[in-house]
Amino acid sequence: MLNAPIQDWKGKRVWLIGASSGIGLALAKALIARGARVAVSARNGTALHELAASTKPANVLPLPLDATSLDQLESALREMVDAWGGIDVSGLDHLARWITQLEARPAVQRGVAVPKKPE
Repeated sequence: MLNAPIQDWKGKRVWLIGASSGIGLALAKALIARGARVAVSARNGTALHELAASTKPANVLPLPLDATSLDQLESALREMVDAWGGIDVSGLDHLARWITQLEARPAVQRGVAVPKKPE
């Protein structure tokens, strides 16, 4: 079942992985233009910080990481939750294998919410 389309992005907290170039970067810019707060992740930290510098700092949170590293994913998730209080929408759904592994980690069990794909 598909989620209902989001009509109003203003203030939504979004985490995109792969947002340093191409479609990911274009999506990040489009969401920022619609009022979303976007945490952007990729290995290219320079590109993420350039995006943050090009807009209001409160709207972009650069979280450089290697998406194959559970430690880096957990750290980034914690940083986003600390900064913004949670996630409304994430580009993590395609990383279901890592989400399952993250859910077993003590920091996640202590209350850091990991978004789940609806069943």
